[in-house]
Amino acid sequence: MYGQGDPGTPDAADAAVVRAPAPVHRSRRSGGGLAAGLGSAGAVFALAGIATAVVLLGDSDTMWQSALAGILLTTAVALSAGAAWLRHRVSERRITRLRELTVRQAAEGARLEAERARLEAEHQELLLGRVALADEETLMRGRVHDVFVNLSMRSLTLVERQLDLIEKLEHGEDDPSRLQDLFRLDHLATRMRRNSENLLVLADADERRGRRPPIPLLDVVRAGVSEIERYERIDVGHVPRAEVLGRAADDIGHLLAELLENAAAYSAPESRVEVGGWTLENGEVVLSVDDNGIGVPADRLTELNSQIERDSAEEEAASGGGLGVFVVGRLARRHGIRVQLRPRPQGGLSAVVVIPAAAFNGLGPSPAEFSAERDREQERERDRMTMPGIAPGARAIPP
Repeated sequence: MYGQGDPGTPDAADAAVVRAPAPVHRSRRSGGGLAAGLGSAGAVFALAGIATAVVLLGDSDTMWQSALAGILLTTAVALSAGAAWLRHRVSERRITRLRELTVRQAAEGARLEAERARLEAEHQELLLGRVALADEETLMRGRVHDVFVNLSMRSLTLVERQLDLIEKLEHGEDDPSRLQDLFRLDHLATRMRRNSENLLVLADADERRGRRPPIPLLDVVRAGVSEIERYERIDVGHVPRAEVLGRAADDIGHLLAELLENAAAYSAPESRVEVGGWTLENGEVVLSVDDNGIGVPADRLTELNSQIERDSAEEEAASGGGLGVFVVGRLARRHGIRVQLRPRPQGGLSAVVVIPAAAFNGLGPSPAEFSAERDREQERERDRMTMPGIAPGARAIPP
């Protein structure tokens, strides 16, 4: 009844229903790319529009409603398939990028691990090199120390032989002028011996051998006075009546000589330097070296006292403290002696030396006995001053 080309015939609608899903089915099957998916969706939307127009222009019939529902369902399925395809493609690209990133990170990790292994090997090599250098430095220090001690001992031996020879010449000489020259030679040789002993102290070596008898402290003080250049400017005051053990006598005399040398060098040539001592209740003996020199600033005085307390020749040399400061500190620590430089109210410095009781032969006299001895010595000094031919303030100091 109806024409074949009439869009309103049921056959045409049926054909439309049958033919419409075909392009969508092919697009899902092909999956050729984003353009193909979008093209299929466009075709489905076109068919849906045509079907809607037919429905609006034609009669309301159940067949047309079924055709329209089929077209809409097909459109929804196509859209869902396209969205799923798009999600799949995006996920694939993300997975691909993550895999590439993982590969790059693994390669970078391997490179860093190789670099770490190389740095660890270099670090171990440097550690081994540092240990080798330290061992070599220790060996070289030992060799230099041995050479240092050997040369110092040879020099000290020659000086001792020279002093023995000068002493023999002094005993056989009657000419006063030549005897005075021999005294000067004796004094110069004594100073040379102290310099050689300074080198041994610097090397932390002890040249003494065997046991020696105790020596009176006064003789130790006088020996220290005789070892300095300006010995005639030293006034020896009251010295406690005690005997110093032989192992400490030389070092105490050497220590006093360094302090006296410094006091005489940094004070006016016409000024006097005084040395004296007293005892403490615990048996320790205090000796004091007092000068009237220019003094030392407070910060420098603190630095010098700190240098005396330290035990490092490198630190002394670096800080400019000088050899004498190091020698005093080293000798003091060797016998537990305490040394401190203090400013005097009237100007100058006072070097206080506290000698422990262990350095003496027994505890020695009590403070009361020392006071009595000092009074007797002062009385003898006043009697000596009244003798004709004795100038006021003169002291009997050995050459």
